[in-house]
Amino acid sequence: MPTERPVIKVPKEKLDWAFEIITFSCLVWVWFYCFISYSTLPDNIPVHYNELGFPNGYGSKDTIWLIPGIVTIVVVGLYFLNKYPHLFNYGVNITEENALRQYRLSNRLLRVISMNIAALFSYIVYKEVDGATTGYSQLDWWFIPLLLASLITPTIWTIISSSKK
Repeated sequence: MPTERPVIKVPKEKLDWAFEIITFSCLVWVWFYCFISYSTLPDNIPVHYNELGFPNGYGSKDTIWLIPGIVTIVVVGLYFLNKYPHLFNYGVNITEENALRQYRLSNRLLRVISMNIAALFSYIVYKEVDGATTGYSQLDWWFIPLLLASLITPTIWTIISSSKK
């Protein structure tokens, strides 16, 4: 690191709390849904989908636990990563004057991405269970574009916002 960055605690605003509440609610829901659905699942369930949203891979019903596990690791990891914004990469020089604003923007970006990941993967679990129990499994046509937009749009917004004075 060429220059030392200020190490400050970034206070959460109401919007930050809302993002975290939604994120952890999705996390609780996905685990709860898997627990209540597990006993009704057939032995094989769809676990992978092609670009059109149709299943092209199946696995044991025990694989239903993979997504909640992965989402938990990602969400908890991003939650703790948010405590160290001075270690992130920035497109601008971080100074005492702009540190709080830049750190807040980067923290919010991670919260939004975490929330989007939790919500989208909760949807995938719902569709896996629904498809396994009804026999018809397909992700909706809008899922892939929404997944991409939910990750790219906040990133672009943050880059643009961080470059403004």
